[in-house]
Amino acid sequence: MKLNPIFSDHAVFAANKRISIFGSGRGRATVRLGDFSIDIRSDADTWCIELPKMDYGGPYTLRFSSDEEKKELCDIYIGEVLLFSGQSNMSCTLTDTNTPKEYYSESLPLLRYTKIADAGVTVPWCTADEADVKRWSALGYIAGKECLIKKGVAIGIICCAQGASVIESWMPEGTLERIGIHLSLEEKFLDHYHEEYGKWNSDAFLYDQRLSLVIPYTLSGVVWYQGESDASPAEGALYLRELEALIRVWRHSFKNPELPFVIVQLADTKSRIELGEGWHLIQRAQEKISSLVPGVYTVISRDISETDDIHPPSKHALGCRIAETILENII
Repeated sequence: MKLNPIFSDHAVFAANKRISIFGSGRGRATVRLGDFSIDIRSDADTWCIELPKMDYGGPYTLRFSSDEEKKELCDIYIGEVLLFSGQSNMSCTLTDTNTPKEYYSESLPLLRYTKIADAGVTVPWCTADEADVKRWSALGYIAGKECLIKKGVAIGIICCAQGASVIESWMPEGTLERIGIHLSLEEKFLDHYHEEYGKWNSDAFLYDQRLSLVIPYTLSGVVWYQGESDASPAEGALYLRELEALIRVWRHSFKNPELPFVIVQLADTKSRIELGEGWHLIQRAQEKISSLVPGVYTVISRDISETDDIHPPSKHALGCRIAETILENII
Protein backbone atom coordinates (compact mmCIF):
# COMPACT_ATOMS: atom_id res chain seq x y z
CA MET A 1 0.00 0.00 0.00
CA LYS A 2 1.21 3.47 -0.90
CA LEU A 3 0.18 7.00 0.02
CA ASN A 4 -1.03 9.30 -2.77
CA PRO A 5 1.77 11.71 -3.85
CA ILE A 6 -0.38 14.74 -2.99
CA PHE A 7 0.49 14.05 0.64
CA SER A 8 3.90 15.54 1.41
CA ASP A 9 5.69 17.74 3.93
CA HIS A 10 4.00 21.16 4.38
CA ALA A 11 0.55 19.91 3.31
CA VAL A 12 -2.59 21.66 4.52
CA PHE A 13 -5.73 19.75 5.56
CA ALA A 14 -9.15 21.38 5.75
CA ALA A 15 -10.30 22.30 9.25
CA ASN A 16 -13.56 21.10 10.79
CA LYS A 17 -14.11 18.50 8.08
CA ARG A 18 -13.38 14.79 8.01
CA ILE A 19 -9.93 14.47 6.43
CA SER A 20 -9.61 12.05 3.51
CA ILE A 21 -6.32 10.13 3.37
CA PHE A 22 -5.98 7.91 0.31
CA GLY A 23 -3.63 5.97 -1.91
CA SER A 24 -3.13 2.80 -3.90
CA GLY A 25 -2.41 -0.87 -3.35
CA ARG A 26 -3.63 -3.80 -1.31
CA GLY A 27 -2.68 -4.95 2.16
CA ARG A 28 -2.59 -3.38 5.60
CA ALA A 29 -1.36 0.00 6.81
CA THR A 30 -1.57 2.45 9.69
CA VAL A 31 -2.16 6.20 9.45
CA ARG A 32 -1.42 8.53 12.38
CA LEU A 33 -2.09 12.26 12.63
CA GLY A 34 -2.00 14.08 15.96
CA ASP A 35 -3.94 12.03 18.49
CA PHE A 36 -5.65 9.93 15.82
CA SER A 37 -4.53 6.53 14.56
CA ILE A 38 -6.37 4.31 12.08
CA ASP A 39 -5.51 0.81 10.88
CA ILE A 40 -6.44 0.13 7.26
CA ARG A 41 -7.03 -2.99 5.24
CA SER A 42 -7.28 -2.66 1.46
CA ASP A 43 -8.58 -5.41 -0.81
CA ALA A 44 -8.73 -3.19 -3.91
CA ASP A 45 -6.31 -1.25 -6.09
CA THR A 46 -7.15 2.01 -4.32
CA TRP A 47 -8.08 2.87 -0.73
CA CYS A 48 -9.40 5.85 1.23
CA ILE A 49 -10.01 6.46 4.92
CA GLU A 50 -11.29 9.49 6.81
CA LEU A 51 -9.72 10.96 9.92
CA PRO A 52 -11.92 12.83 12.41
CA LYS A 53 -12.44 16.58 12.12
CA MET A 54 -9.67 18.77 13.51
CA ASP A 55 -9.57 22.45 14.46
CA TYR A 56 -7.12 24.96 13.02
CA GLY A 57 -3.56 24.39 14.12
CA GLY A 58 -0.22 22.73 13.62
CA PRO A 59 2.41 21.75 12.94
CA TYR A 60 1.56 18.05 12.95
CA THR A 61 3.30 14.96 11.64
CA LEU A 62 1.46 12.50 9.40
CA ARG A 63 2.82 8.98 9.72
CA PHE A 64 2.01 6.24 7.22
CA SER A 65 3.28 2.70 7.60
CA SER A 66 2.65 -0.35 5.40
CA ASP A 67 4.66 -3.36 4.27
CA GLU A 68 5.52 -1.47 1.10
CA GLU A 69 6.09 2.07 2.32
CA LYS A 70 6.87 4.06 5.45
CA LYS A 71 6.55 7.85 5.45
CA GLU A 72 6.78 10.57 8.06
CA LEU A 73 5.46 13.86 6.69
CA CYS A 74 6.29 16.94 8.72
CA ASP A 75 4.99 20.48 9.11
CA ILE A 76 1.37 19.58 8.39
CA TYR A 77 -1.19 22.28 9.20
CA ILE A 78 -4.95 22.28 9.60
CA GLY A 79 -6.41 25.29 7.79
CA GLU A 80 -8.33 25.97 4.59
CA VAL A 81 -7.74 24.18 1.27
CA LEU A 82 -8.76 25.74 -2.04
CA LEU A 83 -8.61 24.08 -5.46
CA PHE A 84 -7.90 26.52 -8.31
CA SER A 85 -8.78 25.04 -11.70
CA GLY A 86 -9.57 26.02 -15.26
CA GLN A 87 -7.58 27.42 -18.19
CA SER A 88 -4.54 29.60 -18.80
CA ASN A 89 -5.87 32.61 -16.88
CA MET A 90 -5.85 30.34 -13.83
CA SER A 91 -2.48 28.70 -14.45
CA CYS A 92 -0.91 32.07 -15.35
CA THR A 93 2.07 32.59 -13.03
CA LEU A 94 3.01 35.72 -11.12
CA THR A 95 5.84 36.46 -13.57
CA ASP A 96 3.30 36.51 -16.41
CA THR A 97 1.43 39.37 -14.75
CA ASN A 98 2.20 42.97 -13.82
CA THR A 99 2.00 42.19 -10.09
CA PRO A 100 4.82 44.11 -8.34
CA LYS A 101 7.60 41.83 -7.08
CA GLU A 102 7.37 43.50 -3.69
CA TYR A 103 3.89 42.01 -3.29
CA TYR A 104 5.14 38.43 -3.46
CA SER A 105 8.61 38.74 -1.94
CA GLU A 106 7.69 38.47 1.74
CA SER A 107 7.91 35.32 3.84
CA LEU A 108 4.51 33.66 4.40
CA PRO A 109 5.14 30.23 5.93
CA LEU A 110 1.42 29.51 6.38
CA LEU A 111 0.65 30.05 2.68
CA ARG A 112 1.23 26.72 0.93
CA TYR A 113 0.97 25.49 -2.65
CA THR A 114 0.94 22.34 -4.71
CA LYS A 115 0.36 21.81 -8.40
CA ILE A 116 -0.66 18.99 -10.69
CA ALA A 117 1.94 19.43 -13.43
CA ASP A 118 1.45 19.00 -17.16
CA ALA A 119 2.66 15.41 -17.14
CA GLY A 120 0.15 14.46 -14.46
CA VAL A 121 2.84 14.66 -11.77
CA THR A 122 2.03 16.07 -8.34
CA VAL A 123 4.49 18.76 -7.26
CA PRO A 124 5.15 18.46 -3.49
CA TRP A 125 3.63 21.07 -1.18
CA CYS A 126 5.84 24.09 -0.57
CA THR A 127 5.59 27.19 1.57
CA ALA A 128 5.75 30.79 0.41
CA ASP A 129 8.83 31.43 2.51
CA GLU A 130 10.99 28.84 0.79
CA ALA A 131 9.47 28.33 -2.65
CA ASP A 132 9.96 30.22 -5.86
CA VAL A 133 6.51 31.76 -5.66
CA LYS A 134 6.89 33.61 -8.94
CA ARG A 135 6.01 30.28 -10.57
CA TRP A 136 2.81 29.90 -8.55
CA SER A 137 -0.60 30.57 -10.06
CA ALA A 138 -0.97 34.34 -9.79
CA LEU A 139 -4.64 34.19 -8.81
CA GLY A 140 -3.93 31.34 -6.39
CA TYR A 141 -1.16 33.27 -4.67
CA ILE A 142 -3.00 36.60 -4.51
CA ALA A 143 -6.29 35.14 -3.28
CA GLY A 144 -4.48 32.83 -0.88
CA LYS A 145 -2.37 35.64 0.57
CA GLU A 146 -5.38 37.89 1.10
CA CYS A 147 -7.27 35.03 2.80
CA LEU A 148 -4.26 34.37 5.03
CA ILE A 149 -4.01 38.03 6.02
CA LYS A 150 -7.70 38.26 6.90
CA LYS A 151 -8.23 34.76 8.35
CA GLY A 152 -4.88 34.16 10.05
CA VAL A 153 -4.84 30.39 9.46
CA ALA A 154 -2.89 28.15 7.10
CA ILE A 155 -4.11 28.43 3.51
CA GLY A 156 -3.40 25.61 1.08
CA ILE A 157 -3.68 26.24 -2.67
CA ILE A 158 -3.96 23.31 -5.09
CA CYS A 159 -3.52 24.39 -8.72
CA CYS A 160 -4.91 21.98 -11.30
CA ALA A 161 -5.31 23.95 -14.53
CA GLN A 162 -4.50 23.64 -18.22
CA GLY A 163 -4.34 26.37 -20.82
CA ALA A 164 -6.69 26.05 -23.80
CA SER A 165 -8.75 23.34 -22.10
CA VAL A 166 -12.43 22.65 -22.74
CA ILE A 167 -14.96 21.96 -20.02
CA GLU A 168 -15.83 18.39 -21.08
CA SER A 169 -12.20 17.34 -20.64
CA TRP A 170 -12.61 18.13 -16.92
CA MET A 171 -15.59 15.77 -16.46
CA PRO A 172 -15.89 11.96 -16.40
CA GLU A 173 -16.42 10.34 -19.76
CA GLY A 174 -20.01 10.44 -20.95
CA THR A 175 -21.15 13.19 -18.56
CA LEU A 176 -22.54 15.46 -21.27
CA GLU A 177 -24.11 12.62 -23.23
CA ARG A 178 -26.02 11.59 -20.12
CA ILE A 179 -27.66 15.01 -19.94
CA GLY A 180 -28.46 15.06 -23.65
CA ILE A 181 -25.69 17.34 -24.94
CA HIS A 182 -24.38 16.30 -28.36
CA LEU A 183 -22.40 18.69 -30.55
CA SER A 184 -20.59 17.98 -33.79
CA LEU A 185 -16.93 18.94 -34.08
CA GLU A 186 -17.90 21.66 -36.55
CA GLU A 187 -20.09 23.31 -33.90
CA LYS A 188 -17.29 23.47 -31.33
CA PHE A 189 -14.61 26.09 -30.78
CA LEU A 190 -11.34 25.43 -32.63
CA ASP A 191 -9.44 24.49 -29.43
CA HIS A 192 -11.29 21.17 -29.49
CA TYR A 193 -9.44 20.06 -32.61
CA HIS A 194 -6.35 22.31 -32.62
CA GLU A 195 -3.20 20.34 -33.50
CA GLU A 196 -1.60 21.04 -30.11
CA TYR A 197 -4.54 21.67 -27.77
CA GLY A 198 -6.57 18.72 -29.00
CA LYS A 199 -4.18 16.38 -27.18
CA TRP A 200 -5.79 17.21 -23.83
CA ASN A 201 -9.27 18.16 -25.01
CA SER A 202 -10.80 14.74 -25.54
CA ASP A 203 -13.65 13.79 -23.23
CA ALA A 204 -12.47 13.17 -19.65
CA PHE A 205 -8.75 13.49 -20.45
CA LEU A 206 -7.94 16.14 -17.82
CA TYR A 207 -10.36 14.60 -15.34
CA ASP A 208 -8.59 11.25 -15.64
CA GLN A 209 -5.01 12.47 -16.01
CA ARG A 210 -4.96 15.48 -13.67
CA LEU A 211 -7.98 15.93 -11.41
CA SER A 212 -8.07 12.27 -10.41
CA LEU A 213 -4.71 12.80 -8.68
CA VAL A 214 -6.44 15.23 -6.30
CA ILE A 215 -9.70 13.30 -5.74
CA PRO A 216 -10.95 12.92 -2.99
CA TYR A 217 -8.74 15.42 -1.11
CA THR A 218 -10.82 17.28 1.47
CA LEU A 219 -11.43 20.79 0.15
CA SER A 220 -12.83 23.99 1.60
CA GLY A 221 -13.87 25.16 -1.85
CA VAL A 222 -13.15 25.31 -5.59
CA VAL A 223 -12.31 28.34 -7.73
CA TRP A 224 -13.11 27.75 -11.43
CA TYR A 225 -11.94 30.09 -14.22
CA GLN A 226 -12.64 28.57 -17.64
CA GLY A 227 -14.68 29.07 -20.79
CA GLU A 228 -12.41 30.75 -23.32
CA SER A 229 -12.03 27.47 -25.24
CA ASP A 230 -15.78 26.79 -25.36
CA ALA A 231 -16.68 30.08 -27.01
CA SER A 232 -18.49 28.91 -30.14
CA PRO A 233 -22.13 30.05 -30.33
CA ALA A 234 -23.39 26.47 -30.04
CA GLU A 235 -21.26 25.76 -26.97
CA GLY A 236 -22.03 29.11 -25.37
CA ALA A 237 -25.74 28.31 -25.57
CA LEU A 238 -25.12 25.09 -23.62
CA TYR A 239 -22.43 26.26 -21.20
CA LEU A 240 -24.81 26.83 -18.29
CA ARG A 241 -25.90 23.18 -18.41
CA GLU A 242 -22.29 22.05 -18.78
CA LEU A 243 -21.21 24.13 -15.78
CA GLU A 244 -24.06 22.70 -13.70
CA ALA A 245 -22.94 19.20 -14.69
CA LEU A 246 -19.32 19.90 -13.75
CA ILE A 247 -20.29 21.20 -10.32
CA ARG A 248 -22.52 18.18 -9.72
CA VAL A 249 -19.94 15.55 -10.71
CA TRP A 250 -17.08 17.26 -8.85
CA ARG A 251 -19.17 17.44 -5.69
CA HIS A 252 -19.85 13.72 -6.07
CA SER A 253 -16.17 12.95 -6.76
CA PHE A 254 -14.97 14.92 -3.74
CA LYS A 255 -17.67 13.35 -1.54
CA ASN A 256 -19.16 16.70 -0.59
CA PRO A 257 -22.63 17.49 -2.02
CA GLU A 258 -22.31 21.06 -0.71
CA LEU A 259 -18.76 21.76 -1.91
CA PRO A 260 -18.65 25.54 -2.52
CA PHE A 261 -17.67 26.85 -5.96
CA VAL A 262 -16.43 30.30 -6.94
CA ILE A 263 -16.95 30.87 -10.67
CA VAL A 264 -14.76 33.58 -12.20
CA GLN A 265 -16.54 35.25 -15.09
CA LEU A 266 -14.59 35.72 -18.32
CA ALA A 267 -13.22 39.21 -18.76
CA ASP A 268 -14.36 41.45 -21.57
CA THR A 269 -11.89 41.50 -24.45
CA LYS A 270 -11.79 43.21 -27.83
CA SER A 271 -11.26 39.81 -29.44
CA ARG A 272 -14.69 38.85 -28.09
CA ILE A 273 -16.18 40.76 -31.01
CA GLU A 274 -14.26 38.50 -33.38
CA LEU A 275 -15.21 35.40 -31.40
CA GLY A 276 -18.88 36.28 -31.68
CA GLU A 277 -21.90 35.58 -29.50
CA GLY A 278 -20.43 32.51 -27.80
CA TRP A 279 -18.20 34.58 -25.47
CA HIS A 280 -21.14 36.68 -24.30
CA LEU A 281 -23.29 33.58 -23.75
CA ILE A 282 -20.60 32.06 -21.54
CA GLN A 283 -20.32 35.26 -19.50
CA ARG A 284 -24.09 35.21 -18.99
CA ALA A 285 -24.02 31.55 -17.94
CA GLN A 286 -21.25 32.23 -15.43
CA GLU A 287 -23.26 35.09 -13.97
CA LYS A 288 -26.49 33.09 -13.83
CA ILE A 289 -25.12 29.88 -12.29
CA SER A 290 -24.90 31.39 -8.80
CA SER A 291 -28.65 32.02 -8.75
CA LEU A 292 -29.45 28.47 -9.85
CA VAL A 293 -27.12 26.25 -7.82
CA PRO A 294 -26.77 26.63 -4.02
CA GLY A 295 -23.26 27.21 -2.75
CA VAL A 296 -22.03 28.75 -6.01
CA TYR A 297 -20.72 32.33 -6.16
CA THR A 298 -19.79 34.36 -9.24
CA VAL A 299 -16.89 36.80 -9.34
CA ILE A 300 -17.27 39.49 -11.99
CA SER A 301 -14.05 40.39 -13.80
CA ARG A 302 -15.15 42.41 -16.81
CA ASP A 303 -14.95 45.76 -14.99
CA ILE A 304 -11.41 45.31 -13.67
CA SER A 305 -9.50 43.60 -16.50
CA GLU A 306 -7.78 44.95 -19.60
CA THR A 307 -9.83 44.55 -22.76
CA ASP A 308 -6.98 44.26 -25.27
CA ASP A 309 -5.68 40.88 -24.12
CA ILE A 310 -7.42 37.53 -23.70
CA HIS A 311 -4.93 37.01 -20.85
CA PRO A 312 -5.31 40.22 -18.81
CA PRO A 313 -1.95 40.88 -17.07
CA SER A 314 -3.59 42.69 -14.15
CA LYS A 315 -4.51 39.90 -11.77
CA HIS A 316 -4.21 41.66 -8.40
CA ALA A 317 -7.67 43.25 -8.28
CA LEU A 318 -9.29 40.03 -9.50
CA GLY A 319 -7.37 37.91 -6.98
CA CYS A 320 -8.50 40.23 -4.19
CA ARG A 321 -12.09 40.00 -5.41
CA ILE A 322 -11.87 36.19 -5.39
CA ALA A 323 -10.51 36.34 -1.83
CA GLU A 324 -13.37 38.59 -0.72
CA THR A 325 -15.89 36.10 -2.12
CA ILE A 326 -14.16 33.19 -0.39
CA LEU A 327 -13.97 35.02 2.94
CA GLU A 328 -17.60 36.13 2.82
CA ASN A 329 -19.09 32.81 1.78
CA ILE A 330 -16.76 29.85 2.32
CA ILE A 331 -14.16 30.13 5.08
